[in-house]
Amino acid sequence: MSQEEFNNIKPKHTLSAINKALCRLVLFMMIIMFISYYFTTVMEVKLTKLSSETMKLNNENIELQNKLDNLMSYHNVEELVRKTGKLNTARQVIEIDTTTKIQPKKTNKKNIIKNYYRWSLGF
Repeated sequence: MSQEEFNNIKPKHTLSAINKALCRLVLFMMIIMFISYYFTTVMEVKLTKLSSETMKLNNENIELQNKLDNLMSYHNVEELVRKTGKLNTARQVIEIDTTTKIQPKKTNKKNIIKNYYRWSLGF
């Protein structure tokens, strides 16, 4: 084998080795890309599921908070009434027979119309 033949073979061999190395590198990078894409999609599905569960819990929390606020407002009114003493609880229960007739209180019709008219005007 002469020097010229050797020089002609060497560059081809070097180029083919570089080509094979680059193909292996591209194949390796593609495998890494597919693996990372798989894990990314799995994590995205998990995040979507967690997001929907979080939204459900937030909606339940809002409903429960509204109920709690409603109950606390009744509790606050009851405590305020109890502290000020404006409303006293009954100390004794009075029983009335069904035969007892309750007489209605007589009202003055002119007074009712007059008060209603004044109330509707706002003074």
